[in-house]
Amino acid sequence: MGTGKKPDIAPLRRRAEDRLKEKKTPGPTLDEPDLKKLVHELQVHQIELEMQNEELNRAREEVEEVLAKYTDLYDFAPVGYLTLDEKGLILELNLTAAQLLGIERTFLVNKPFSSFIQRDLQDRFYLHLQAVLKSPAKQTCELVLKKKDGTSLDIQLESIVMKAAGRTAARAVLTDITEHKRAEDKVKASEIRYRRLFESAKTGILILDADTGTVVEVNPYLVERLGFSYEQFLGKKIWELGLFKDIVPNQNNFGELQQKQYVRYEDLPLETADGRRVDVEFVSNVYEVDHQKVIQCNIRDITDRKLAEEEREKLILKLREALSQVKLLSGLLPICASCKKIRNDKGYWEQIELYIRDRSEADFSHSICPECAERLYPEYFKKK
Repeated sequence: MGTGKKPDIAPLRRRAEDRLKEKKTPGPTLDEPDLKKLVHELQVHQIELEMQNEELNRAREEVEEVLAKYTDLYDFAPVGYLTLDEKGLILELNLTAAQLLGIERTFLVNKPFSSFIQRDLQDRFYLHLQAVLKSPAKQTCELVLKKKDGTSLDIQLESIVMKAAGRTAARAVLTDITEHKRAEDKVKASEIRYRRLFESAKTGILILDADTGTVVEVNPYLVERLGFSYEQFLGKKIWELGLFKDIVPNQNNFGELQQKQYVRYEDLPLETADGRRVDVEFVSNVYEVDHQKVIQCNIRDITDRKLAEEEREKLILKLREALSQVKLLSGLLPICASCKKIRNDKGYWEQIELYIRDRSEADFSHSICPECAERLYPEYFKKK
């Protein structure tokens, strides 16, 4: 920043006086009017010089203020700035770059930048620097810095060639991309998990371009299950695939998949490459991938389930038929307290065994209990 003080002009004054003494040429003889005019001109010139001096001081202060602002912007920028010579030595750097390297700035000048780079990536930096020095175009590379405390930092280096103190150098921007790299790694891990699920799923999966209906991906299960090759799926419109004629027979029907976020068909037939019929459940969902809409179609083979359901229905039918043949007795039965006959629906009294036999699957065989036998045939029991 500027100090606001005027420069000391005394040395300049002395030099001017000394030079005047060296000149031996006598001045012209002036009369009084000319002398007054000369004095006036000198006074005006003096004031002009003073005003110019004030302007110069103001300009210097403004320059110092701007320089201080740019120095602050340089030092406290959110990215690191480096100036490297042809050998990769650090000529200049801002405070942010020093913080990223983890060392005080004064100890970094004239130090090789490569000494802060992870060993297996130092060749990459060397090639990057050579490319910068040979081309006016901006060069970019990603590196890993090893800090003094043992931690590492993912950085992006953007460099361009320049002239510094009359020699060729490289000016570089150092950006911390550690969080960005971590996010990228998470995305990659997620993509790997999705790919594994996609390829190992026991459900057929088709991915369509939501705008055109073109098949962009198909998983191995659907290829294997239907017997068609990848080439017969990829790049085709879904309505061009004859096996989906009952789902999307033409481009107009595709509009339903485009407009609805969720479409489900519970029981539709598909025909395999060898002509077999496969019953499927078809479910489609619309979502975005990298700001582009796609339609995911899940195609589940329900042939075995349908066969099981048909077998179940047959079994239920047989059970119903069997149950319809079973005769049940229910409700209150009027029975004689003496002879034990039962009054039927027509008002007639029947033997209890006849009544039950006619109304159930039960039958009777006649016998006699010991108590009744002794009562009816006492003579037989007395002989015993």
